[in-house]
Amino acid sequence: MGGGICDADYGVRKGSWICPYYQLWSSMFSRCYSKKMQKRTDAYIDCKVCDEWFKFSSFKNWILSQKQHSEWLNGKTNFELDKDILCCGNKIYSPETCVLVPHNINTLFTQRKERKNLTGVWFEKSRSKFCIKSAPTGKNRTLRFDSESEAHEIWKEIKTANRQKILDEYKLNPMMDERVVAVLQNRIECFKNCHEEK
Repeated sequence: MGGGICDADYGVRKGSWICPYYQLWSSMFSRCYSKKMQKRTDAYIDCKVCDEWFKFSSFKNWILSQKQHSEWLNGKTNFELDKDILCCGNKIYSPETCVLVPHNINTLFTQRKERKNLTGVWFEKSRSKFCIKSAPTGKNRTLRFDSESEAHEIWKEIKTANRQKILDEYKLNPMMDERVVAVLQNRIECFKNCHEEK
């Protein structure tokens, strides 16, 4: 599993109980070094763990130093370990690149691109229309357009508004990370002003 060293001075497994710090640490190694995991999610291909975090105690100490630590440990908020919000495209898990963020922040810019169309758009053959969802999450309906570019622009407006709403809610969270807010606000502005071509 990449050669991580578990130097805990206590048992990390007792019956059905698994130390949450160890569980997060070992999951990180699985993402980076498990071929089975990488076949399931190719986003983890070429990911690595920094030398410092090969020691379990170093990783645990970093988690303990984070202001989100208690919320993560108690499970009050679904905080996740993220490696590439602060540095887009980053492949290394390290103290300098990682943050603990809620799930909806971690996935704010996750988007599956339709294979043949502009992002967020699919073609409905039965009606010869380009379609988008009226809301990125939750209950929504399908909106149809004659033009693919128009469908994409409306989708982008809806997506931008939803992302801004999620980020604004995160700003009010006492556990928010100002670095994350700054980076994601900039990405929202760039997304809003970008022009996508096929």
